[in-house]
Amino acid sequence: AAPVIGDDHVVITWPSGGKAVSQADWGPLKGRHVTIWPDADEEGKKAAEDVARACNSASSVRVVALPDGLPKGWDLADSIPPDMDVAALLANAKDYRAARLAGLPIKSAATIDATDYPPIRWAVPGLIPDGVTILAGSKSRGKSFIALDLAAAVASGGAALGNVVCEQGEVLYLGLEDGERRIQGRMRAILQGSPMPPALDIATEWRTLPDGLADIETWIQSRDGARLVIVDVLAKVKGRPDAERGVYDQDYALITPFHALARKHGIAIVLTHHTNKGGATDPVLRISGTMGLSGAADTTLVLSREARDNHGTLDVRGRDVPEREIALQFDKDTGCVMQLGAADDFRKSEERRAVIRTLIDLGSATPAEIAQALGKKAVTIRSALMRMKRAGEVTALSNGKYVASE
Repeated sequence: AAPVIGDDHVVITWPSGGKAVSQADWGPLKGRHVTIWPDADEEGKKAAEDVARACNSASSVRVVALPDGLPKGWDLADSIPPDMDVAALLANAKDYRAARLAGLPIKSAATIDATDYPPIRWAVPGLIPDGVTILAGSKSRGKSFIALDLAAAVASGGAALGNVVCEQGEVLYLGLEDGERRIQGRMRAILQGSPMPPALDIATEWRTLPDGLADIETWIQSRDGARLVIVDVLAKVKGRPDAERGVYDQDYALITPFHALARKHGIAIVLTHHTNKGGATDPVLRISGTMGLSGAADTTLVLSREARDNHGTLDVRGRDVPEREIALQFDKDTGCVMQLGAADDFRKSEERRAVIRTLIDLGSATPAEIAQALGKKAVTIRSALMRMKRAGEVTALSNGKYVASE
């Protein structure tokens, strides 16, 4: 082969054929410009690919593109066809690294900056964008009621959580922990006499993954206006665990196909899930399982609510949503839920209402007496009283006590 190539190249090969590429020492090619001439068969093409990868310390790597019509297994040690221009083939050898790079999904920052992307689509504005959302909460604290409320709002084009107006679209709600009778009762409570939205489909049984995911896609494809899918709960469709994977990898892999389905069809998918009984201060850490679940999801909504409490909070986080905590109010008779606004503002309002109720009960009281009655620190109550005095909600007496303003 060397006489054919010419004096301007050093010709080398390796022993034992194409399957022995990994056994050769390619270190001496460090810093050199390498051109690979493959044999004319599939094994030769594969060996050339293997050699190109092995020459990772070379300055450049190029691979000759052989012309069609060569005998199978032909190489440079065989006779050269009269119409073959070896020099031209060497000169036009393809840059292996550039060809591989061209096949990678890489864009320059300038290209991304110059692109006009469509705006974020919302199933529930400010809460649930397209993609995968995990709605997590403790058992019997209202997450299923919230999920059904979201489903009804989108299907009817009504208001979710009492005041978040949604664009109408087709909805599939998989209520896999409840029977039809319970869902009927909740829907009637949510709709308050309004008719059931025709765009809402409900199922109380569903196949596990991967079959269940294919069934969801079939529903999406059958609806021109598919907008939202809710799986309540995720555990009912997750299927068998993969013993060969770690728990984190299993959790991440569980969410990934939902994410791919949501992106493929441009819809929102909500997966309800349970929270742990532990008292982690970060709501996301209370989601049952590993961080693989929340890491794979686009958005997380974590409900915090004590048993029999008419109020709760919803921690909102995600790639496309503003991070915040909102206060919720649950109707004690119907279970219907309403968004009240920022949780911090609600807590302050609740604190002020508690102070005023205490002053009405006691007639007048010092900050220490109010703090004792409410089980709060005196310094906290003093700060609250100062703000309430400026707002005209309480009046300070000369004896150091406060009264509620009329």
